[in-house]
Amino acid sequence: MNTIGHHTCSSEGGREKALALTPFFSPFIAIENRLPYLGEGYYFWDNNLEMAKKWGEWHYGNKYFVVESKLHLQEDLLLDLVGNRTHIMYFQKLIEKFSYYKQGRRKWELCKFIQLLKNLNDNDARYKGIFPYKIFRATDFSRMKEERFLHKFVGIKSGYTFLDPRIIICFANEESISLQDKRIL
Repeated sequence: MNTIGHHTCSSEGGREKALALTPFFSPFIAIENRLPYLGEGYYFWDNNLEMAKKWGEWHYGNKYFVVESKLHLQEDLLLDLVGNRTHIMYFQKLIEKFSYYKQGRRKWELCKFIQLLKNLNDNDARYKGIFPYKIFRATDFSRMKEERFLHKFVGIKSGYTFLDPRIIICFANEESISLQDKRIL
């Protein structure tokens, strides 16, 4: 699968540094007990320049760059929670399977389940192959409130769709990243 990725980063250090070092790793921040949305990794917006700019405004106080690249999402490494129903159902089954491990885990955030499954797959021979994914793709619905992008399917029915999804792509490690034509916008 191919797409355009937008990576937002601080402008500190200048254009050359940003272009040379992008993408930047998003780590677990132990002091805050905070994991990034899809676990540790390298993050991109899936072809969403406007969201990349908003992220720069929010997280870097308007002192940011957006680096655009063509991304290749290797199918056998991709857990697609946006457009692959089979992946979604498999991931739900894994959540159910591992939710009994510890009291309260059923309420764990998605990022913690992904991190747990990556660790089990990579470090526990009993679970080798259970979670071979190194690329994650998911939709964040938290900021989908702009009325202009909400469209009803049929006027008298309640069903609708959202035509500007906020889709996140995370590469768990550098080896899984395939960037082409990297440039600062």
